[in-house]
Amino acid sequence: MLGFSGLKGAFALLFVGLGLASASATTLNVSVGQDFGDFANSYYTVDATFVLPVGFSNAVLNTSLFAADDRAVLQLNGTNVSETGIFGPGSGSFYFLPDGSDNAAYNFRYGNATLAFDPITGPFVVGTNTLHFILNNTNNGIFGGPSGGHAALYFEGTVSFDTVSTVPEPSTWAMMLLGFAGIGFIAYRRKSQPVSLAAHPCQQRSAGKLLS
Repeated sequence: MLGFSGLKGAFALLFVGLGLASASATTLNVSVGQDFGDFANSYYTVDATFVLPVGFSNAVLNTSLFAADDRAVLQLNGTNVSETGIFGPGSGSFYFLPDGSDNAAYNFRYGNATLAFDPITGPFVVGTNTLHFILNNTNNGIFGGPSGGHAALYFEGTVSFDTVSTVPEPSTWAMMLLGFAGIGFIAYRRKSQPVSLAAHPCQQRSAGKLLS
């Protein structure tokens, strides 16, 4: 006979099935390409956005191409995360504001010839994420006039992340059905067992009198 321990096992199997969730990996492509032509200005910005769902994890932005004429800094949700330029890696300066009021020293880790970029692991947010590209064209000084040069920006990358699905997979459904079947079988076995009725004390005393 399957007793209480068997019932506990069936319930445990059922709850394991209910607790299982399906994790899946998702990859988004990010591509930015713009040639500004003969520049009249030396400061440009370009934005690209992507959306991350509630419950995402392990998000990573991988860069396969990042090139600019002359220099560019990439911000992810307002934080500097990467850079490039025609001058290659090394120290330099950069204007983050269009009026040129914040020219500051900046260390460029990457240049247009870089083939391997470090993965970017944040900061990511649930919902809309913004890649903000700031471009400085320093051909004739950051605020120099047109000189036949041009400003350009090219970026190729992917955003990968994991999500947990609330829809059970077939294996999860199988475990749930097995758990329900186990509970039903145990209930049936318990119901089909014969019930032994003990004699009432009055009946026992009457039988004793007759025997005496």
